[in-house]
Amino acid sequence: MSQVKSDILSRVINNVKELSFPNKPNTLYDPIHYFLALPSKKIRPILVHLINELYTNGEFLKDAKHLSNSVELFHNFSLVHDDIMDEADLRRNQQTVHHKWNLNQAILSGDALLIKAYEELSQVSEDILLQSLNLFNESSRLVCEGQQYDMDYETIEKISVHEYLEMIRLKTAVLIGASLQFGAISARCSANEQRILYEIGEEMGVTFQIQDDYLDVFGNPEKFGKTVGGDILNSKKTILYLKALEQTKNTNDFTSLYTSSHKSKVKKVKALFESLQINKQIEQEIETRVNKTNKKIELLTLKEDKKTELKQFFTKLMNRQN
Repeated sequence: MSQVKSDILSRVINNVKELSFPNKPNTLYDPIHYFLALPSKKIRPILVHLINELYTNGEFLKDAKHLSNSVELFHNFSLVHDDIMDEADLRRNQQTVHHKWNLNQAILSGDALLIKAYEELSQVSEDILLQSLNLFNESSRLVCEGQQYDMDYETIEKISVHEYLEMIRLKTAVLIGASLQFGAISARCSANEQRILYEIGEEMGVTFQIQDDYLDVFGNPEKFGKTVGGDILNSKKTILYLKALEQTKNTNDFTSLYTSSHKSKVKKVKALFESLQINKQIEQEIETRVNKTNKKIELLTLKEDKKTELKQFFTKLMNRQN
């Protein structure tokens, strides 16, 4: 499985490198080249190719290439604009586009990435073009809804765990689900197979974000790749915070601690999470969701060895420490 992933990752990286942009104005296109070259896991385009290969052994590779490129371009467009909205200085430990250049260039470069995503999408075979376009448009709209909810929740004092899970489903999981379905579309899978794959991807996307929240507090600092407790320092309303808020007896004291500006709060908040066994609850939720995903994989028409391959890929994703 690791070899398959390695082969696909190399292909995805090369596909992105081969994307053609005009030379001028360089003030528009330099930020795009810079951002696309930043190191990333490229999970979404990998998933498009992985599903295509599991069903066709590489047939319809041209369609998988254009669909994976469109997904990757849209994802990067959303990140450039998200960084602006979040006023972030760093992305993948490198300067964000608006910080390295300026706000206006970042907005325009992001827009150009989205246009390029549609250019890639327009190059798929005619028999899957309309379906691909509809899925792309629907997924893109839902991602925007998720981002808006994320911004709204920054100023809303109390949100429920359910509302948070719906937000991360829209903001993160929808595009993971769409990536699997794009792979299925390129492989000409049945509508039912596409539906199951979309649901698998969406479930894994939610699980992936829950694990991100967990690793931020309980991850190994040497492997995590960023400051442990960063979400606490920034007073982010993660699933750990929301569960603790629901279960603690002293909600006012907890809220005051969590929203304070003292760096020492990380140790205290982590201790509170542990006293409420929030870490154990999250570990159990992740395990439950992974098991649910594996059961859905069993519903696919793939041969058993290919089902195992898909499960192993997701297991590797979930066993990451960063």
